[in-house]
Amino acid sequence: MERKNIFLIAVFLVGLLLIGATAGYFLMQRYPIEEPQQASNKTVEWKTYRNDEYGFEVKYPASWFIYDSNLARVYISSESTEFKMAFEGNALQILSAKISEKISAREAMIRLYSESEDFSENYKVENVKIGGADGLKITSICEGVGCGNPEWIVVKDNYVYDFISGLGDKITYYQILSTFKFTQ
Repeated sequence: MERKNIFLIAVFLVGLLLIGATAGYFLMQRYPIEEPQQASNKTVEWKTYRNDEYGFEVKYPASWFIYDSNLARVYISSESTEFKMAFEGNALQILSAKISEKISAREAMIRLYSESEDFSENYKVENVKIGGADGLKITSICEGVGCGNPEWIVVKDNYVYDFISGLGDKITYYQILSTFKFTQ
């Protein structure tokens, strides 16, 4: 009797494994995983924005818009008007600032978030590279509108770059960030 139960359990597990493998196969056919090379090819037709004042350039989709009336605060948005973009929050914002002392991205983050209570409980911090420079990705841990939107901080030479993502197209924001380059 005990051998029969073990056999039935083994048959059940093999059947479950076959069902899982079949489902995985069909999911991979419908939603293939892109190779990094394929993702970067998507940016070939994009426009390039160059900011000589703060020493960087970044690519963005040809159908998107740049708002840079203040070179220290650049918005890259799919919205055609600055008012609509600001109202709906659908933009990747690049804030740049010259600093007088040499600090790390972590020190810049601490200064930016010094007023936040319980910072370590409300934010997830990860090390990243943007434009070849070490930086941090900061993600809020909460529920509601705007929660989970990442922000990135990079320090290069005597400049701090703060990338703030809006409520819009996160995949495109990541692709835009992957094209960021320092020009100085």
